[in-house]
Amino acid sequence: MSATDIKKVWMDGELVDYAKATVPILSHTLHYGTGAFEGIRAYQASDGSTNIFRGRDHLQRLVDSVKVIGLTFPHTVDDLLEACRKTVRANDLKECYLRPIAYLGDSHRGLKLPDGVAMKVAIIAWAWGKYMGDEGQQKGIRVMVCSYRRPDISTGLPWAKLNGAYIYSVLARRQATYSGVDE
Repeated sequence: MSATDIKKVWMDGELVDYAKATVPILSHTLHYGTGAFEGIRAYQASDGSTNIFRGRDHLQRLVDSVKVIGLTFPHTVDDLLEACRKTVRANDLKECYLRPIAYLGDSHRGLKLPDGVAMKVAIIAWAWGKYMGDEGQQKGIRVMVCSYRRPDISTGLPWAKLNGAYIYSVLARRQATYSGVDE
């Protein structure tokens, strides 16, 4: 499935067309990494229903991650779980990957954020097969230890799933690709 196959995105309480689900170029999250996200799988059960795997746990971590950086989260976990269900249905998916993301708009510039700033939230769902593909699961994959190291625990917030913290994972994955291994 490509991005053009995504029909609807949930944004702060409303399902909007994918093409209209935009974030301002001056988003604080884009410039400074002040955001949090989750990656959640949804699977089709034997009765045909779709189950969101540990949805409540993932969404609680999203809320907690935003609180760790001192920002206000505008939705409850229950609201987000229902929003995930709506997003899956709106995209006619039985199995999918869900990406809830909390981000800041463009109302603040610079490093100092005033108290009480509320995050915006979007939830995207798309069909996405096995992470390493069917072949990787059947035949195995080749891996390596990369030269990038995660920052020391005292330099960040490792219990929070924050946007900016994932650059090391991106760089490590890229190094693996350039080295000719799978992961």
